Amino acid sequence: MELSETDVGIDAAETAGDVGGPEEFPDFADVSAHPGIRQADSTVKLSESNRLLAVSDVLPRFNFLFDYQWEANDTLELDGDEQWTATLALEIPIFQGLTGAFGIAQSQKQFLAAKLRRDDFRRAFLQRAYSAQLNMRSATQRVVAAQKELAFAKENLDVVDARRQIGAASNLDLLDAQFSYIRAKSRAVTATADLQIARAEWEYVRTQ
Repeated sequence: MELSETDVGIDAAETAGDVGGPEEFPDFADVSAHPGIRQADSTVKLSESNRLLAVSDVLPRFNFLFDYQWEANDTLELDGDEQWTATLALEIPIFQGLTGAFGIAQSQKQFLAAKLRRDDFRRAFLQRAYSAQLNMRSATQRVVAAQKELAFAKENLDVVDARRQIGAASNLDLLDAQFSYIRAKSRAVTATADLQIARAEWEYVRTQ
């Protein structure tokens, strides 16, 4: 006896085909496209920008200023007074040395901490992805087993009911068959719910 898709709620065979083999599982390059991974990478880039900004605060600065002036006289010729100046200034933040060095050290620590958190998140996410794949396969197999058990229990119930009508089975036999069918149906519902949860987790880790 075969069950329709509505008897369980999910086509387990179709779902099993959605989960690829190990060669189809996303590697680190593919996982980097996940929104959570991209957010962690953005945090690292922001920390790196802050580190570069802290370094720039203690670097020498060069300033170049050019000034040209021309003063007209009472003639139309371009023979008026003119003068120009060029200034090159070097600014060395001597008094900001200790403060700048402390800021560089702090920004470096924050940068390394952000990288560590990013790497930890990537490892945890990859482990979560592998776990989601295994849970998806396991839940699919449980749904398939529950479908077979429910089909057998329903067929057995029909047989026992037919035998009871002709006096070949007792009411106790019918109650046992009904109990087995109800138990199989309950397991099928539980397996379907587990598969829906596993599918949601699997779709999350594959989001890009």
